[in-house]
Amino acid sequence: MVWLILIYLVINPFFLIINMDLRQAQELCFQISSMILILSGVFFNQKKLPVSKLNSAYCMLALWVCAVLLLKKMGFPIFLNLFLGIGAYFTVIRAITIEDIPKIFRGLVYITLFALVYLGLQYAGYDLRDQRVLNVPNAVPDCAFFGIKAAYGMYIAETIPVIACFNWILAPLMLFPLALSYSTGAMLAGHSALMFFLWFRKRVLFWIFLVPTVLGTLFFIVKVDSPMGMYGTRIPMWGIVIQDIFRRPLGHGLDSFRNDSEIGAVRYFKYSFDNTTVRAVKKEDGWMLTKQVSQEFIDVASKGSALDWWDHPHNEFIWLGYETGFPGLIGLGYILWLMWQRFRKSTKNAYAVTSAGMILALLISSMTQFPFHLARIGHLVPIILGIFYITTGDEGEKTI
Repeated sequence: MVWLILIYLVINPFFLIINMDLRQAQELCFQISSMILILSGVFFNQKKLPVSKLNSAYCMLALWVCAVLLLKKMGFPIFLNLFLGIGAYFTVIRAITIEDIPKIFRGLVYITLFALVYLGLQYAGYDLRDQRVLNVPNAVPDCAFFGIKAAYGMYIAETIPVIACFNWILAPLMLFPLALSYSTGAMLAGHSALMFFLWFRKRVLFWIFLVPTVLGTLFFIVKVDSPMGMYGTRIPMWGIVIQDIFRRPLGHGLDSFRNDSEIGAVRYFKYSFDNTTVRAVKKEDGWMLTKQVSQEFIDVASKGSALDWWDHPHNEFIWLGYETGFPGLIGLGYILWLMWQRFRKSTKNAYAVTSAGMILALLISSMTQFPFHLARIGHLVPIILGIFYITTGDEGEKTI
């Protein structure tokens, strides 16, 4: 079974279909590969699982998402992805053992190292798959095989604690290629995951690396990412979206942030000339801005598009609250509390600390990006959660 999981980990970030949007192609790959993984689990010896509050909480959250789907009648692909992810998670925790985990971790390390080689070739002007930058003739992207820099950064951040599990000297050096993602969320995620691992496994190194890595990360945020202007655009947008979460505390519906087109639906647009976010409501004759437009808006609109559309809030927690309401947020909070209690009571072996560090990286990157909505990152979630469950339970007593 471990080899099927390794194939699953390899194929999802690499997959593409020529002339098809990468996000859609990889979502399709995630769905098919998850189905294969779940069905394959039937043919392997499976452990009997004890009753677990954590696993019950996953199922309860999924049931609420199902209720939102039935109530709002939209967003079936979102529910399908969640259902398949939970199915893959239960397959992992029932079919693999603690002895399989080093193979899985080594596979992730090899994928990460290949991503760095791939990125180096791109900086040299060559792309193995002949990827190109839209609207820039002869330009080669610099995001490895992840499609966008932020996704490349999130993947590196996720695997930093895995590298630390094998080589704690190499792991801090990974912050340098991580910085090439130009993503504060990814940088904070990688740094936090590294420090988390060192705190529990190499306490002396934690104190040695603390000051230089913190200073380096702050320099990156202030001098590299902040001038790009993302902080000034996302935070005001989050404020508007949070207001609308309170207006519908049971949620707007799955995929409503992007695809809701019913009368009364809400969308968020950004002025192209000053990056101010405004709310728009669906009327019978189109979308109407709730804020009176200025003469500057009219002047820009007369020459072309004055609006850019937010198709995701770039914050998974705000997205969850918007689409599934406060019950979804409460369910997630309960899951995170149970996970912390499980980790706190565990032996904190190397594999448990590594998987917990990966979860921490995922949560931090979710504050500024949308890793759960990108299959090239999201496919890791059921594997990480499965390893965390195995290594923080009775089976985790077998390792150091």
